[in-house]
Amino acid sequence: MNRARHRPFFPVAPSAEVFGELAITPRAIPTTLADLRQAATANRPDVVAAQCTVEASRRTLDLACAQRSRDVNVTGAYQCIGATIR
Repeated sequence: MNRARHRPFFPVAPSAEVFGELAITPRAIPTTLADLRQAATANRPDVVAAQCTVEASRRTLDLACAQRSRDVNVTGAYQCIGATIR
């Protein structure tokens, strides 16, 4: 029986070289309960969606208030019909 060798679907380099430096900057971890609650609330998708809905509603209200005022347009026209005055 002839068995096929296992080959990966992607080419594998025999060795890899890394250029440059890997700089990792640690983030500050909240330590108080109030900070932890605030960070957890800010990252919840339903809270973020609700905040976006509130902002959209505020902008819609601003637009409705702006549409209440009238637009003032001033136009002028001049027309001469017939013979010119000599």
